[in-house]
Amino acid sequence: MAFFEGGPPERVPVDWDRTFITGRAYGDDQKLSTRQSIYAFAKRSSEPGFFGWAVSRIAWRGAERVVDVGCGNGMWLKRLANAVPGVRAMGLDLSEGMLRSFVARWDGAGAAPVGVADAQALPLRDHSVDVVLMIQMLYHVPDRFSALAESCRVLRPHGGAVLVATPGPRHLGELRGLLRRAVVHVRGCEVERPFLENPFDAATAQAELPMSFSQVESYMRPGLLEIPDPDPVVAYLDSQQGPDLDALLPSSAAWEDVLDVARAEATSVIRAERAFRVTTEIAAFVCRP
Repeated sequence: MAFFEGGPPERVPVDWDRTFITGRAYGDDQKLSTRQSIYAFAKRSSEPGFFGWAVSRIAWRGAERVVDVGCGNGMWLKRLANAVPGVRAMGLDLSEGMLRSFVARWDGAGAAPVGVADAQALPLRDHSVDVVLMIQMLYHVPDRFSALAESCRVLRPHGGAVLVATPGPRHLGELRGLLRRAVVHVRGCEVERPFLENPFDAATAQAELPMSFSQVESYMRPGLLEIPDPDPVVAYLDSQQGPDLDALLPSSAAWEDVLDVARAEATSVIRAERAFRVTTEIAAFVCRP
C-alpha cells in the first residue's frame, strides 16, 4: 500500500528540545492521557480497536520478550498483557515523570517493568528481545535512523519484529483545522509556515522504513470519532500548546483566547450536527531485519 504519490516525501527534521520533551510536554502523563482519551469517542464497530488490530499483525506465541520504546504511561503494554498472556514485557521512556505515571497505574504482578532510556541508545543486549514496539513515538526522535538501527540490534536474529505505528496524513485533520482557524482568528492574519507538521507520518514511514529493514508490511486503519460535547475537543486542543503555538500569538493575546474561539466553533457544529466528527487514520508497519 502506497501512502504518497510522486516519490518519497522530503524528510522533516525534528526540532528537538530534550528539556521540553521531558518537562513541559511529557513531565507527566496529563497531556498524553488527554490525547488518549479522545479515542473513547470512536464510532462503535464490531472490529477490534486500533491496538488489537495492530498487534494481530504479529503471530504471537505468548512467551515473547517485548520492549515498548517510548512507552509513555504504559497504556500499550497493559493492553498487550491482556491481549497476549505470557509475554514478558518492559517499557522504556526518556521521561522519568512519564514513567512515574506508568508505575502509579501499574496493576500487574510484581514491580512495574520500566526504565529510563533514549530510543537512540537502548540499554539492552544485542538480540535480546522478540518484539520491539514503537507506537506513535518516532516523530519525537531527532535521529530516527539511529533509533531504528537500535531496534534492529536488540532483535533476536530470526523471527523478531518491530511494530511501528504512526498517523496517516488525514489523522485528526478536523481537530488540527479547528485549532488553526482559532489561532488565525486570534492573530488576525494567516499562519504562513507549516502548522502542527508531523515529521514522521505514514508517508514518511513508507519511504524510510525500507532503508532500515529488509521486510516491511504496511497496513492502514481508518476510523471516525463522534464527539458529542465540546469539552473533550477543547481539552485535546489545549494539550497541543507548546512554544511553537505560543510564538504565533500576539503579545496582547492569551492561549485561552484561542481555546474560547475553538470552543465556540465546536459548540456550533455539535448543535447543528449532534457531534464534532473527526477522521482517524493510523498506519501500522511490521518490520523485520
